[in-house]
Amino acid sequence: MRYPLLVFIPLFVISCASHKSLIEGFTLVRYKESIPAGDTINQQHYIIDVPKGGSLEKYRDSHISTEYRITYPDSSVIYITNENVGGSRINWTNRERAKTLNPPKSIGDTLYLFGTQDNGLHWRDNFMGEMVAGYANVKPAKLYLYERALKSLRRYK
Repeated sequence: MRYPLLVFIPLFVISCASHKSLIEGFTLVRYKESIPAGDTINQQHYIIDVPKGGSLEKYRDSHISTEYRITYPDSSVIYITNENVGGSRINWTNRERAKTLNPPKSIGDTLYLFGTQDNGLHWRDNFMGEMVAGYANVKPAKLYLYERALKSLRRYK
């Protein structure tokens, strides 16, 4: 009788902890927006694990486009947006220099754009269907943290 109880307790603990980031040194950010699409409402719910120590800000360009930015004291920033045509304005100049300002793509495509800024810091834009996530102003020594954050982006209900 003890064995079923031992199996139940760890599953309960794991399910309760799933509301926090499971990555050491990271925190969970929830992107939750309701976008009007004709007569219906498109629910966009995503979560991403980002390095701790950032400040979250929400920007809304219109009733459709919403961007969440997490800015850090060293001026690095990570973002997630539903502006899937032009991406974030954060990397506009970087994409312009890379000659990928409005990259061609079709719905469902995944497109990765990245590079090094003139100041030696790194930037990246990941166009993934209806969402775009990326970062800018990242020092080479911290690049692995931001790459790990982008890989953690996932949809939730």
